[in-house]
Amino acid sequence: MKEFSLRMNNERGFFLPFVLVITIIIFSTVTTVTLIYQNERKISYQLWEQMKAETLVQMSKYTFLQEGKYEEQINGTSFYTFPSGDVSVTYSRSAEQEYILLLDITTDNNENFKIKTIVLN
Repeated sequence: MKEFSLRMNNERGFFLPFVLVITIIIFSTVTTVTLIYQNERKISYQLWEQMKAETLVQMSKYTFLQEGKYEEQINGTSFYTFPSGDVSVTYSRSAEQEYILLLDITTDNNENFKIKTIVLN
């Protein structure tokens, strides 16, 4: 007579838990890498725009000093257009040979910055 063992030889579901765990790990990794990449792109864009704004500040200060409008009026507004954006400068004298500039900057990608700076003449 044949003896039947209690051991089952059906192993069809044996690999399913391993496949599920490996699949979850792969999907989690891909999702995380995608989110990190998207965040890095946003950060890079913001840094690029900030760098353009800082460049526009320096260009505006130089142009402001070269124009010499501040010698005619104590307070006033100037508008400058540069290749990387537009700058509206509102200036006022705070002390002898010292001017406070309020810069309203709009970059070529329509990002707005407001910066306050001091210029010594």
